[in-house]
Amino acid sequence: MSVTALQLGVRFLFNTFFRCKKKTKPLLDEWVELIDEILDKSKEACNWLVEYLSSSEGSSYIKPFLLECPCRDVRYTMARLLERLMSSHFRHGGVPTQKCFNEIVELILYMLNKDVVDHCKNSFHYFQVIKSYVQLGTKSCSHMFLRQGFQRLIWFLIGNSGETNQGHDIPSRSWSSIQSREFGNLHSSLAILILNCDVSKYRTEDPGEFEIRKPKTVFPMKFLFMPQDMESYVFGAESSRYLREVIHAIREVGTSLIICDMLVSHR
Repeated sequence: MSVTALQLGVRFLFNTFFRCKKKTKPLLDEWVELIDEILDKSKEACNWLVEYLSSSEGSSYIKPFLLECPCRDVRYTMARLLERLMSSHFRHGGVPTQKCFNEIVELILYMLNKDVVDHCKNSFHYFQVIKSYVQLGTKSCSHMFLRQGFQRLIWFLIGNSGETNQGHDIPSRSWSSIQSREFGNLHSSLAILILNCDVSKYRTEDPGEFEIRKPKTVFPMKFLFMPQDMESYVFGAESSRYLREVIHAIREVGTSLIICDMLVSHR
């Protein structure tokens, strides 16, 4: 019964209600709460939606409704549906490397190559999905590293230094101040990934009697090994470029506790 109800609801939402001119945010919120209740109570329904959104039919709705749609309420609703699906998948004992779930995450990350660039003014809720995913904890962060998520996000934000800024002492920014206002969740996602990593080997001084500072905004089950590409942007040759963009973000997007936590803990 739950699977059938979810099938009917999701297909009505994607094929009819999202395209209706008279949709309202309160009604969209009711749909999200209804679907979330089904996902929460039924593992079978959750598994069906994971399989559906990884299929050719279901995956074809993600980009149009999460990124391309001119209606902000639709993008917000699609983002919330994906967030609820991801958290329900984990709550029912699912693993991030499960084939269909992995394909959904890869599809979302693949959009960074061109689609998010072309629709950066609509990207706030896209990055909200990524932020919500990495906030699920150690499993999701580890999965993001497996998918080269940090590297793909940082290259989107500031570019690959090997391909850009040759011959310039101070590299130009990839995005204007107006465009960057959509990237608050992107910065938070990068900071969360960094805060989930073990930085003990990078300490240059013995803390002695002082307590070693731990993150205050994330609480990993265990700290992960910091990938080499991340090390370069946090402690290595690319750290000045990344820090410069973070400072711009604090000025243009607003102060984030997660970003400040990362700066205090790891700088």
